[in-house]
Amino acid sequence: MTTKKKTKKPRQANGAGDVSRTSSPQKPLETHEKLLLSIFNFLNDIECVQDMFSLVIPDLRAQDKKTMEEIEKKITLFKRDARGSRQNPSRATRHVLSLMRNIQSLNRADMMFRSHALVCIVSRYDYYLSDLLKNAYRKNSERAIGGDRALTYDDLLSLDSLDNLVELFISKEIDTFLHEPHDKQLKVLDQEFKLGILDNFSELPLFVEMTERRNLFVHGGGVVTKYYLRRCKEVNYPVPSHVKPGTTLTVSEDYFRSAIMCMYELGARLGFALACRLYSDNLKDVHGRLLDIGFPLLQSESWELARRVFDFALSWPEKYILNDEARRYYVVNNALVLCPS
Repeated sequence: MTTKKKTKKPRQANGAGDVSRTSSPQKPLETHEKLLLSIFNFLNDIECVQDMFSLVIPDLRAQDKKTMEEIEKKITLFKRDARGSRQNPSRATRHVLSLMRNIQSLNRADMMFRSHALVCIVSRYDYYLSDLLKNAYRKNSERAIGGDRALTYDDLLSLDSLDNLVELFISKEIDTFLHEPHDKQLKVLDQEFKLGILDNFSELPLFVEMTERRNLFVHGGGVVTKYYLRRCKEVNYPVPSHVKPGTTLTVSEDYFRSAIMCMYELGARLGFALACRLYSDNLKDVHGRLLDIGFPLLQSESWELARRVFDFALSWPEKYILNDEARRYYVVNNALVLCPS
């Protein structure tokens, strides 16, 4: 994603007793390995969207430049033929229609792609969150079955085993959960699993604004509403003074870069904190997967993403650090982020 340059080599654990990677892909995945794979896939997808954005936007700009050149040509032809419109009025009309088509397409693909890129990462987060919850509820099914969740008569008729009953409760619990505002989802997860997200994730305001901006793009073409502004105010997100109801939002390169960083960090915090809570007997695999994610970021010189990963790793409570050697690996690699050359 960035220009390569010589840098210090990141430290990777190996050997007996060290942090290792998850088990061989030939073996059926255990429950904790499915969760770790879900984390890996989500973070990889977020990086892929970032790469796609950086590759496509220059091409769309180049296309808009060509469109602008075509508009200028059409204007010249229209002016020329308008002077002789008495002899050939249809030619001038054709130029006007062609000119209008070019003007209508100018910047349109660029704007649509930018908004769809943001929609993509928020939608991918929702799917990821659903995947994490399925794993958590299957590990502790009483969380989904407890409470006052009710089943309909049709639901009961569709069941043929107790396992299906549990899966149905899980499905209904997750469906209800995903309809809540995103910040309320995080609050509930913090309360249920004690993940420490709200206390330690500084970019919650941006995250909430991203999800609300996504809703504007999906349901209203990016046009600002009073509800969007109220939600931003509730989480202390600094909305620019010129943004009022009726303003049309877009997605700048700087904004999208910040959105990627925010979503990547939140995805890592959610997934790995949940893995530590649910699978404290498999910390070796948990740390191994985190290192699998952190090393490529250092190697590709994605310094900010790597810093967030290793800062998070070093913030874990002592009981979730595998051993002192694992902590030293995180310290060394975090130092490489701060002093890469």
